[in-house]
Amino acid sequence: MNVTIKDIARMAGVSTSTVSRILNNKVGFISEATQEKVLKIAKEHSYVPNHFARSLVTKKSKIIGIIIPDILNPFFTEMIRGCDDMVQKLGYSMIMLNSDDDKEKEKKHLDYLGQLSVDGIILASGSLTSNLDIINKYKIPFVAVDKIIKENKHCVGVVYSDNRKAAYLATKHLITKGHTKIVFLCGAKNSPSSQERFIGYCAAMNEGNLPIDNNLVYFGEYLHGFGYLITKKLIESNYDFSSICCMSDMLALGAMKALREKRISVPRECAVIGCDDIFLNDLIDCPLSSVKRRPYDMGSRGVEILISYIEQKNQEFVDECLEPILIVRETT
Repeated sequence: MNVTIKDIARMAGVSTSTVSRILNNKVGFISEATQEKVLKIAKEHSYVPNHFARSLVTKKSKIIGIIIPDILNPFFTEMIRGCDDMVQKLGYSMIMLNSDDDKEKEKKHLDYLGQLSVDGIILASGSLTSNLDIINKYKIPFVAVDKIIKENKHCVGVVYSDNRKAAYLATKHLITKGHTKIVFLCGAKNSPSSQERFIGYCAAMNEGNLPIDNNLVYFGEYLHGFGYLITKKLIESNYDFSSICCMSDMLALGAMKALREKRISVPRECAVIGCDDIFLNDLIDCPLSSVKRRPYDMGSRGVEILISYIEQKNQEFVDECLEPILIVRETT
C-alpha cells in the first residue's frame, strides 16, 4: 500500500502542509534538516504522488487530452510525438484518443475527457466543428491543430500548415520538371483543407498556362487505398498523364504501388510527389519527393500554446501558420 502525505508527516513529526510544500519544492523557510528528513522518508517508502487527490485541491489535473483522426497515418504519429515531447518537458501527462474521423466517436472521446476534467485538449480530428457543443458543455480550453475553425470562446489557439502553398509548391515543382498532364489526388471535396489545396494546385497550373483537366482531378480520402485505386483506374483507361500530385504521402504510396504493378517506371515514365513528408519517405526503394507540413512542430507548438494558457502565462488567442517546405527526392 502506498504511503500518503499524512503518513510521511506522522513519521517525520511535521504537518502535512510542510510535507506537501517540500515535495512540491516550495520550501520557503523550512530548514534543510527537515527537508532532508521528509525526502528521505518519502524515498525509503517509495512515495508516489496521488494526482487525483492533488487535482481536487488545485483544480488542475496536469493532464491534457489529444484527439487525432487516424493513428495509422504516420503524419499523426509524428504529431503525437511532438505533443508528447512538449507535454513531458512542461511537466504534464497526456491521454491520446483516436477518432477514425468519425463524428460520433469523437463526441464520445470529448465527453470522456470532459468527465476526467483534463486541463485542456489538442484537437486534430476532422469532425471538430460538429462537436463544439461538447467543448462548450465542459468549458475545456483547446487548441485546434492542422485546421482552422470558426471563432469559439474555448479555442485558445490554432496551429496549421499553409495548405494552399503546399499544393502550389508540389504542383509547380512538377511543372518545372516539364510535366503538363498532372493528376491531382486529394481528400474529401467538402473539407476546407482540400479546398485550399485545390486552389494551390489551380494557381500553379494557371501560372504555368496549363489547362485544368477535370478528368485528372480526384477528391476522396487521404489514404493509400484511394491513391492506389484512382491511379490503377487512370492507367487502365489509358488516360494521358505524366505525373501525380498527391495531397498526402499515403496517397502517393498507393499511387506508386499501382504504377509498380503495371511496371511503369518512377520517375522516368511518371513522376510522383506527396505532401506531409512522413519519416517513411526516405526508407522506400525510390525515396518520395514531398512537401513537408511539419506535423511534429504542429503538435509541439499546439501543446506549448495550450499549457501556456492553462497556466495563465498567455491569455491571448494564438494563430500560427507554419510554412511548408519542398523536399525533392528521387520520385520527381
